[in-house]
Amino acid sequence: KQWYQRRVRLPEEENETVTDRALTVFEELDEKPPISSSCRLGTAAEGKTRPIRVTLESRDSVLTLLKKARQLRSSEIYSRVYLCPDRTFEERRERRETLQTLEKLRRDNPERQFELKRGVIQFMCNGPTNS
Repeated sequence: KQWYQRRVRLPEEENETVTDRALTVFEELDEKPPISSSCRLGTAAEGKTRPIRVTLESRDSVLTLLKKARQLRSSEIYSRVYLCPDRTFEERRERRETLQTLEKLRRDNPERQFELKRGVIQFMCNGPTNS
């Protein structure tokens, strides 16, 4: 079985090789996983950045990259690049609904903090706890 990894907001460059672009991001994480294939998703349009889908040869490579993905936030070049696993249509729909609920909770309760952890919305307590 092949494993997928998807990158979002990696700007396109003229005459780019998609596999090389993906490898430069992985090198930022000190990883060089074997890539089976890679491609841009969607149709090219002016001012639009298309995600890249990369097929990796092992599940371990995907899990390692996903664990290290947060390190990209501190990168000057790739701070706006996000890694996420390939999701089924149903998983994407559920995630979209959860994110919409989270957005609504934050908008309706600005004095409270909500976070999404492992697909579950959590209320963050900042005040003193009663123990």
